[in-house]
Amino acid sequence: RMAVSEEFQLRPLYEDLFYRYYRLATHADEGEKMSAGELYLSLRKKSGIKLPQSKISYFGRFLRKAVELIYNSKRGMLYLVVEK
Repeated sequence: RMAVSEEFQLRPLYEDLFYRYYRLATHADEGEKMSAGELYLSLRKKSGIKLPQSKISYFGRFLRKAVELIYNSKRGMLYLVVEK
C-alpha cells in the first residue's frame, strides 16, 4: 500500500487551463482586466471543455490568491492577466 502525501494534490483543471492560456500581469500597464466569470467563460471557449458552472466560485478564490494586480470596479473584482 502506497503512502499518499497530503502535500501532493492535483491542480484543478481550471488552474491548468488558466496557466495554458494566460499569464499573470507583472505591471499595471500590460494585459487586460477581466472578471472571474469572463475569464472562466474564456477558458471554456478556448479549450472547448465544458467547465462546470459550480466551480466558478472556486476559480474566483484561486484568482484572488494567484493574481497580484486586482482592481475593484462596478463590475466587481477585475484581475489583470495577459493572454498567451
